[in-house]
Amino acid sequence: MTSDTVDPTRYPDLAAAGTLAAALERLSAELGLDLGPVTHQEADPYRAELAGAAPDRGPCVIEARAGEPRFTLSCRSGGIELLRATGAELRELAEVAAVWHGGGSLHEVRPLVRPSVTFRTRAEAREHGPAHTVEFAWRWLHERARHLHRFPGFRLLVEAAYAQPRLRGLYPHTSHHILRFAGRTTYPFPREAPFVEPCHDGCYRVHAATGGAVLHESASAAEAVAVVLAHLPADLGPVTS
Repeated sequence: MTSDTVDPTRYPDLAAAGTLAAALERLSAELGLDLGPVTHQEADPYRAELAGAAPDRGPCVIEARAGEPRFTLSCRSGGIELLRATGAELRELAEVAAVWHGGGSLHEVRPLVRPSVTFRTRAEAREHGPAHTVEFAWRWLHERARHLHRFPGFRLLVEAAYAQPRLRGLYPHTSHHILRFAGRTTYPFPREAPFVEPCHDGCYRVHAATGGAVLHESASAAEAVAVVLAHLPADLGPVTS
């Protein structure tokens, strides 16, 4: 989002403060919140970033949205978004951001979530350890694939991979529907395992972990997954970090 996509008249408090970062600094002073340094880019006054203070907390980004007056909050750790909230009141999201910034647990965040805030997170799984994080990622991916009606090949690939206990112990991640498997749950993900590219013509291409050379091409998702298993390093998985 850039400043020319937001109508400042719909955000009078932000217009008065000049930037979202300045409005957050005012709020933190009024409410006694510790948000740490709040920064913004000159070209985008309606986007602010807060650095996490705790070792396992990445940055939070708060943005004003175009259209109806609403704000979004996105908090990351290990390169992965763990918490996202959307609401009409900036102060509500600032309170959540302050707890996250200080390293508070999800149990400390939840009481701050008002009925006007839409809240979703994978942080709870991460707080319970790598195995729960991997399980959550597979459930999320399976649900996403199940509703991707325009690309049934991706759904079949996810189902075939999920059916294999060894792959189910690795962290699944995707880009452009290419399915990859990692031995850890934090970004950047190591390139240790072959990955599968489902094609719109119905074929599946298995690529080497490094270099991306095509190892095999098949019309069957199950066969492609079998090739991945055959080329997995013997010491890869299950995920422990």
